[in-house]
Amino acid sequence: MAQQKFDLTALLGEMGTLTFARVTKMVYNEKHVLRGERGEKVYSHFCGFSRCQSKSERSVWFKKESHLPQVYVGPAIHAAPLSKLSEYPRAGDTIVGLAAKAPKGEVFVWWTHGARPLLEFIKMLQEVPTRVLRQSSRTYSRLGGDDLYVFCRLVLGDVRTLALQLTEGEKQRHPVHKDETGYQRQKGFRLRCHPVCFAYYSALMCRSPAMYEAFLAQVPCAENADVYTVERLKQVLNQ
Repeated sequence: MAQQKFDLTALLGEMGTLTFARVTKMVYNEKHVLRGERGEKVYSHFCGFSRCQSKSERSVWFKKESHLPQVYVGPAIHAAPLSKLSEYPRAGDTIVGLAAKAPKGEVFVWWTHGARPLLEFIKMLQEVPTRVLRQSSRTYSRLGGDDLYVFCRLVLGDVRTLALQLTEGEKQRHPVHKDETGYQRQKGFRLRCHPVCFAYYSALMCRSPAMYEAFLAQVPCAENADVYTVERLKQVLNQ
């Protein structure tokens, strides 16, 4: 089925409010040492410094207390826990968040780490869609997870991949993961929510009823479609 084209202005605007930065230094003090799971060493407080990815002379400070362990990107969740020391960000890591002016410079109001896939996602939105969709294994490697990968494909016009999640025998082969035999790529994707909900929340973030209508046109009798209707989506967007 032909690739479709959706208006991504709202999505780009939403993602454009975020600041991506590279960690340059982490600061710890032994007086903040605690014992976490299995007696591992963790810190009740730490802070760090970073340089903006798009403007290296721009420095942004962050601290543990403003860290978010989960960030929602449409139907996808970016999870970045801090339950043990090995999960803490390190120099060179990519973090993302909302930056604001402070008396001594810029600071992250909230931030999360391990954010390279989110940075790659934004880059893909500005690349040639046909190339991103065609290079499936490379695209998946850049995004690193099923939810963000399928979300990316959907917003770039590939409705079919998500729609086929509702057809057991016709699910698309995974670009990377093998099935239980270890010889063939597995069929379909392990998404965190039902495909109808996935399409609905994708369209909601993109503020695009057209995207949701295109999905429903391919799965007219889908379960949950009578709950997650186009009319409901439009009402939410008009509030």
